Amino acid sequence: MKTIRTLMMCIIAICSISCNNNDDVESIFTDKRWNLSFIASEGSYKQYNFWGGEMNGSNIKFANSMNALKNTGNFFVEFTGTINNRTISGTFSGKGISGVINGKWTANSETREMSTSGTSVSNSESDVLAAAFIQGLNNAIRYEGDENNLFIYYKDKDGSVKFMGLVVKN
Repeated sequence: MKTIRTLMMCIIAICSISCNNNDDVESIFTDKRWNLSFIASEGSYKQYNFWGGEMNGSNIKFANSMNALKNTGNFFVEFTGTINNRTISGTFSGKGISGVINGKWTANSETREMSTSGTSVSNSESDVLAAAFIQGLNNAIRYEGDENNLFIYYKDKDGSVKFMGLVVKN
């Protein structure tokens, strides 16, 4: 009986050490360039229609956004940061098409809350997808993801929550 109890205590101790609900935020965010794939409403993985009308090649504004999205020099963000307990904080820089955004950011590995502050944006964006990308970085509220896929949730100007799907492109 004493052996079983000791064995159970060891199993519980091992589980409590190895079970960790915290993200490795440093490896998720830093040392890579994140490129936008899409922006969707919360609960959907379908590209949100910022353009009105059909989302196809006959919609010139949509086509222009999609062509710009294919260029890896557009729609990207890079994070630097240091960890203190469960929180990472640092600086970020990103680019839509012509607009560049810089600021500070913080993310909590346990709650997955994320925020940005002290942002500055050079050049306003005339492209609606680029403007939404900049707005998303400016109004981040939480994240999900891993080292290969990152979803940044943000409050849109209409109060709804949208998220940006980002991937690492080599």
